Amino acid sequence: GGLVLQALIPSSTAALVAAARHPADNDIALWALHSLTIMAQSTGPGYLQHVHSTFTLCRELLVGGYDVPGLRPMCARVANAMVGVLGPEFQLGSQYYAAAKSLITDMGQAGVLAVDDPPALAALCGAGSSGRGSSGTPGQQTDASTLYAAPRPITVEALACELQAVLFAQELILFAPKAIQASKHVPMLQITLLSRRPALRKAAAATLRHLAERDPHMLLAARLEGALFAALDGEANAAIAGQLQATLEALLVVGAPHCPSYWLACLSEVMFSSGAKAGTEQDAAGAGAGDVSEEEEEEKEE
Repeated sequence: GGLVLQALIPSSTAALVAAARHPADNDIALWALHSLTIMAQSTGPGYLQHVHSTFTLCRELLVGGYDVPGLRPMCARVANAMVGVLGPEFQLGSQYYAAAKSLITDMGQAGVLAVDDPPALAALCGAGSSGRGSSGTPGQQTDASTLYAAPRPITVEALACELQAVLFAQELILFAPKAIQASKHVPMLQITLLSRRPALRKAAAATLRHLAERDPHMLLAARLEGALFAALDGEANAAIAGQLQATLEALLVVGAPHCPSYWLACLSEVMFSSGAKAGTEQDAAGAGAGDVSEEEEEEKEE
């Protein structure tokens, strides 16, 4: 437990940092960083006096020519653990914020997220902003599709880095909510729902659920209902779908009493779009069956 570890933190941290700085084997530094992450997560505020040395170690490993597969995402994971340790002391503009941001979000040279399907991204962004506000005027379409539309190849290491970038938003929301306004995270989380990688979608869906439970009015103002319904409609993973459904339920409970007409229109649109989709699939199946019949008739004539 955390209390038992308090006396062991200084000596253990010093030993792990020394092992990571002068590794006898390529994997030793990774295991040392992994151990530091577990120690920080287990002891919480008890690790506070070692945050600076841990950030310094990660920076030295990344810029010092020590390059092994998995180092970048491991350093990002360590930085996320430091956010949990610092908690409310993690403030925008502080040296720790700059260090964490450089280790987590600045490592992706082509942006934080890799979106594989630009047309679907544009549709999702449109669904998120096509809903009407309480005044009945259509919302402005977000420009996120132009920011993140370019697909790019992604490696296992890049995927792990991007997962830590999404988890960075989750850590800020849970442990340092005053560091950055929660609404600033919403566009990235919305876009991540479109990823083909279940790990990214799961992290985004869980974070949105936390936001819906903590500050539903903020999410209601963002008009994400259309995007959430679209993501839920195409989600095959039961756990992720459950998170999306719970988010929508939380928003419905809070938003429907104040703006019932909007939610009725939103639900009606979902029902009509689902019906149209089912009809299209049936037509396609019928056309396919008709083609088979024609081929059979030609064979009989021959």
